[in-house]
Amino acid sequence: HELGIEDIKVIFNNALSFKPQREINVVFSGGEPTLSPIFLEAVRHAKSRGFHRLHVATNGVRFAESREFAFEAKEAGLHAVYLQCDGVSEEKNKHRGLGNYMEVRGKALDNIAAAGMRTTLQATVVNGLNNNGLGDLVRFAIQNIDKIHGVVLQPVMFAGRDERVSAEGRYARRYPLTELAFDLHEQTSIGWQPMRDWFPLSALGIFAHLCDVLHPEAELGSLFQETHPNRGIFSPLLVDTHEKEAVPIPVFFNLEQFMRDIVEITDSARGPAVTKALVSLSILRNFDQQKAPSGFGLGELRRVLEDCFYRIAGRGDDWSERAYSHQGRWRVMILNGVWFQDAFNYDFSGICNSTTPVATQQGEISFCAYYGGGWRKVIEYQNRTATLAEWHRGHGRHEIYAKGKKVELGRPIPSAQTQLVRIEVDPVPVPTGASERSD
Repeated sequence: HELGIEDIKVIFNNALSFKPQREINVVFSGGEPTLSPIFLEAVRHAKSRGFHRLHVATNGVRFAESREFAFEAKEAGLHAVYLQCDGVSEEKNKHRGLGNYMEVRGKALDNIAAAGMRTTLQATVVNGLNNNGLGDLVRFAIQNIDKIHGVVLQPVMFAGRDERVSAEGRYARRYPLTELAFDLHEQTSIGWQPMRDWFPLSALGIFAHLCDVLHPEAELGSLFQETHPNRGIFSPLLVDTHEKEAVPIPVFFNLEQFMRDIVEITDSARGPAVTKALVSLSILRNFDQQKAPSGFGLGELRRVLEDCFYRIAGRGDDWSERAYSHQGRWRVMILNGVWFQDAFNYDFSGICNSTTPVATQQGEISFCAYYGGGWRKVIEYQNRTATLAEWHRGHGRHEIYAKGKKVELGRPIPSAQTQLVRIEVDPVPVPTGASERSD
């Protein structure tokens, strides 16, 4: 099931057909999307159609191999990268198959940052495998705040090959978001409090409403999170880029009350000027200077909130550049915990409120319904290009990194077309019983 560029153009046209139109996050995923010879062309097309929030979910190998590729992706319109990273050691990532995963990840981070993009670490959390290393992962992100602007922690979903998991194995490996909040409290020393510092991911929709009120004449609405409250959680950290230290924002700023204030302010619909004034008053009343880090005052708070607000709900042709424009001492890093449904915890109410659709030739379908509800098999069968063997014989095969094979960094990298390995066609079988003739 391999999309062609015309398929991709149709998918983006379909996405633009919804009215009224809001900003859309686009994630190129796979498989490994950076291996596709049309990846950069697809990014350019999306950018030309007005999509600005363009991301790729990747293992990082292509970015690690070639800094030029990172610059080409940025030039094409790519905004940021979701980098697979299940821990800060080779042991935590050995199931990825790479023998030097940590080296690959470090090089990928360097090249992505050099190209002017930021990275979000994306970890699949499996109970008993890597949940005891989440604190180390967060510390790594804080230490690399100049390259990393967030962490997404996704409890494992039992889909695809994992659907055959035994009941005992499933219960042993299942990892709920409540455990995530408590594990990070125990594994870090930044003062995380599970009941104070974590909020439903859907609460970010509050800031989308605020952005819409402040820009009533905008052609596009803000990026809106109207997911089921149980789908995900988030926690914002304030990071000191000089000291490489972090503190949960609710320690010194009553974020829960601030969001309640925003709801009342936007519901009153008093216009942009009055709304800005009321938001400023809410910031003032919810800020506790005595509990804030040394050197962090009301002015700094306002700047980081504006930066965070723009990243979450901003819009415009220059959004990608402005989202990275704040380069001061203090920055906000958002930690997300997001779970996806599988056949064993399927919840129709969550499916109905999904804001994470998978784009296919047949249209868009909820991510959880696609992977957890069995629709992936249907769509791929209806649109299959070839069997795997047929595809390899006709198109060649990329180099495969598995069973501990190391990626050779620093060598010249051929183009996506020329690095394919040709596969010989199957030999013609000799009929049984055939005999050689002496004449």
